[in-house]
Amino acid sequence: MAASSAYLQLAERLVSAIASGEYALGSRLPTEAQLCADTGLSRGTVRQALHEVEILGMISRKPGDGSRVVALAPVDDYQPIANAPDDLVQIVRRTKIIHPQVREVVANAALAQRLGARRGTKWNLLEGPRVRRDRTGPPLCWSEQYLPASSPGLDDVRRGAFTASQAAEVETEQLITAELLDPELAEKLESNSPVALVVIRRQRDESGALKSVGIHTHPADRYQIRNIVTRQPSSRSTSRLEGKRKGGDERSG
Repeated sequence: MAASSAYLQLAERLVSAIASGEYALGSRLPTEAQLCADTGLSRGTVRQALHEVEILGMISRKPGDGSRVVALAPVDDYQPIANAPDDLVQIVRRTKIIHPQVREVVANAALAQRLGARRGTKWNLLEGPRVRRDRTGPPLCWSEQYLPASSPGLDDVRRGAFTASQAAEVETEQLITAELLDPELAEKLESNSPVALVVIRRQRDESGALKSVGIHTHPADRYQIRNIVTRQPSSRSTSRLEGKRKGGDERSG
């Protein structure tokens, strides 16, 4: 069995076990070592499976506390904030830009500052509403993907192709801001919110050169970011950033 399918199958088993009541709300899942022994899978594969269940908002994973059940059903499989390279891969895997428009732009002063690039540089821009691949409903956000004009990766972006190996090759800087939501853009996003949560991701190679910039504008009436500081058994305090779809249960983000 391929490792990629093995971790997904284990994730599905854990989701079913939680949903059926085998693991109650607030209880802990077996440890990674126990799951390895029970399934014969490697530690890395088990860890991937647990991360999948965490992305669905059903478990919370903390050092010293294990994997604790926090929801009996998937809360939301989209999180606007990425905390690890794999989160970026999951966003691409589970969402897509529909009817993307592609054009070449030259960075003026405002765009250059937004991109973190030099004024006058040329970029290929692919933009459009981002939606879940497997659901209907209003767009999640408006996505703008900028690639240097000389970049050969435009087709990959158009197809929504982004692998774990590609994520590991770049350093991603993530900037989160609150901005006024343009009325025209609000209409495209089917939102009445006057404010947007904007996530800018700048990806750089080993030399520090910009490989791509993604600007994702989310209606603020659908998302919020919450910071929780919890007390650990060792009396150490840690901070965890969480995202929540308004109107739904809280989930780790």
